Amino acid sequence: MSASWSIDRVLPVAGQEGPLRVLDREDGPHGRIVCVIPGHLEWQATPDRLVRLLDEQDAGNARLIVAAPELRTALAGLVEWAARTGGWEAPCWQDAHAVLSRLRDPRAEG
Repeated sequence: MSASWSIDRVLPVAGQEGPLRVLDREDGPHGRIVCVIPGHLEWQATPDRLVRLLDEQDAGNARLIVAAPELRTALAGLVEWAARTGGWEAPCWQDAHAVLSRLRDPRAEG
């Protein structure tokens, strides 16, 4: 599966000004914003300008969100494979099934 989601900048790191945008490059001529991670309000640059800076968690969250479509596909493949082969009661498979259930229906208990 080719990833069409990406972060609007190369290698976001802590200390950069926010926000970070996660884009779906295949949705429309210029892509579509999937998510905005604003960063944390750090200081007032001027009386009219507040600055939000990114931290490591912001960058990590953006990378995780970008991977979401591929993670969902991988989890679905694992759950389908386990259902076909049978006998997979290991906790990791149950965890994968629970995560996939929540991704498909956020109200699901897993």
